[in-house]
Amino acid sequence: MWALSSNLDRREANLSAVAIVWCELDSTAAVNWIRSLPEGEDRNLYSLALSSELARTDPVGAMHLVVALPPCARRDDLIATIAGEWSAKDPHSALEWTTKLSDESIREKIVPGIANVLVDTDPTLALDAVMGLPSGQMSEEALYSLVQRWGQTQPEISATWINQIPASSLRDRTIDGLVSIWSNRDPNELGQWLEKLPAGRERDEWTVKFIDRISSRDLQAAADWAETIVDEGERDRQLRQLASRR
Repeated sequence: MWALSSNLDRREANLSAVAIVWCELDSTAAVNWIRSLPEGEDRNLYSLALSSELARTDPVGAMHLVVALPPCARRDDLIATIAGEWSAKDPHSALEWTTKLSDESIREKIVPGIANVLVDTDPTLALDAVMGLPSGQMSEEALYSLVQRWGQTQPEISATWINQIPASSLRDRTIDGLVSIWSNRDPNELGQWLEKLPAGRERDEWTVKFIDRISSRDLQAAADWAETIVDEGERDRQLRQLASRR
């Protein structure tokens, strides 16, 4: 068994060496030759070897090769690597390419990474891309991460976007995370933004998070904000909690 594994490893190493040389000489010819091969192990091994080399110079060509391979951990790792190379060069075209994928599992793997590159220059597009993924833990974690990054530089715009998220654990987490960032950076600015919100459930939701963050530093200010809560039950609960800490 060890000898068989050793032979396979040596073969893959040799294929990688060939791929490096061929890419330097004529990558188009190399790709066309691989596509002419019958489906099977040889074609898969050559595709993996060539895709790894092409990732740096031609991520688009590399991606077309690797997504045609049968699903496996190595293929998935390579897809993530290629997506990283592509998004570093041209995140908009990389994201546009993902919209044409029929395999949702591949989109789920690579869109968050592309969005992570885009969020600094086009945060709305980045967030919309992640929101378009099937709901699940992976997409929620990606969305939470993007919103927090956006909140570091443009908290007010980030907050307005968060308010589009329906009531859910994700919405609660993103509000809590942004309030934490914003109240540490500039609590007065956050307070001014809260004052602009119309009285009601949405404002109450943000105010409760704000109270939780500032109460350890200024109980009176926290109590003043608690008085603005419209929901009577929530207002009384917040005031009782604050009074117990005096």
